[in-house]
Amino acid sequence: FGLSAVKGVGEKAVEAIAQARRDVGKFKDLWHFCRTVDLRTVNRTTMDALIKCGAFDTISGGPEHRAAMAAGLEKAISAGQKHASDRRVGQTVLFEQGGDTGEEIARLPDVPPWSRDEMLTNEKETLGFYVSSHPLEHVKNISDGLNWPRGFTIAQVPKQPDYGPVAACCSIAQMRITLAKRGKSAGKKMGILTLEDLTGKCDAFLFSENFDKYGQIVKGDAILFVTGSVSRRTDKPTISIDTIETLADAIKRATEKVIVRCKGHSDDATWLGRLRGVIERHRGDCELNIVLCPAGQPKAAVRIKANRKWSVNPTLALLQEVGELAGQENVVPVARESAAKKVYKPRYGNGGGGRD
Repeated sequence: FGLSAVKGVGEKAVEAIAQARRDVGKFKDLWHFCRTVDLRTVNRTTMDALIKCGAFDTISGGPEHRAAMAAGLEKAISAGQKHASDRRVGQTVLFEQGGDTGEEIARLPDVPPWSRDEMLTNEKETLGFYVSSHPLEHVKNISDGLNWPRGFTIAQVPKQPDYGPVAACCSIAQMRITLAKRGKSAGKKMGILTLEDLTGKCDAFLFSENFDKYGQIVKGDAILFVTGSVSRRTDKPTISIDTIETLADAIKRATEKVIVRCKGHSDDATWLGRLRGVIERHRGDCELNIVLCPAGQPKAAVRIKANRKWSVNPTLALLQEVGELAGQENVVPVARESAAKKVYKPRYGNGGGGRD
């Protein structure tokens, strides 16, 4: 089942791979794999899917080589086909005599590795879920600061009160477009979405009135910022969506201040100089707080509200650049309380209708 679960890998291909493993004991690399398996059964589509999901990682040097394996797959298959042809006519295959596959690995094209997002996209395409990481991992610090109520996650939806306002940084795991069946919007398009973050999933409704506004930015695996209210009209709590923003737009709109924790760098003048350079490139009107954490004193911390001249422009680019210096977990945008109350206030708090 393990290999059959990969999209593009059929049962006969799995049987052929298992038989090859029984014959040789262990595959050494992509070239050895192509010389060993029956290429009439294990075709290019199968191997491409196996590379994308990471099945070759442990025999080919790690996930950073997936791009090189994908680019060199045709050459490896051709070498495997030639080997099979030579074997059928009884010729000696010269490269088998040395037993060292190092030269063959070096024949993989010198191409840059896939980016983290490309690798995750390929894993989702072939497995239906992420393995190496999750697209939301690198923005967890942002969701920690902007989600509402403070610390809210998708897993907490069942704990929220009916019509309770919520906001979350999440991805759209799935969307189904249907037609509203009743009310003034009957016959108009609406969306039934599955929202996902690092803690879980929940269903959400993008009703017709908002589908026209936000339907175009709802794309598979896109990281978005969703506001709405919890509905308990069904057995399983759902979210009725009010607004959807790109993460970049949400950061600019809602951030009141940015907190940077200088863990282990408080006494490093060179590092602090680099941080100053990033801040100078992103001047703005948003308050900046610096938390100094002296090396060797994990429980000691001093929080400093920076002078107004060091205020920043709260953008995704700023958070990412500072995150590369300090670690993403040490850069947190904090949402304005007043903005939260204004944006996240449920429109149907009287327990009544109004939804189509």
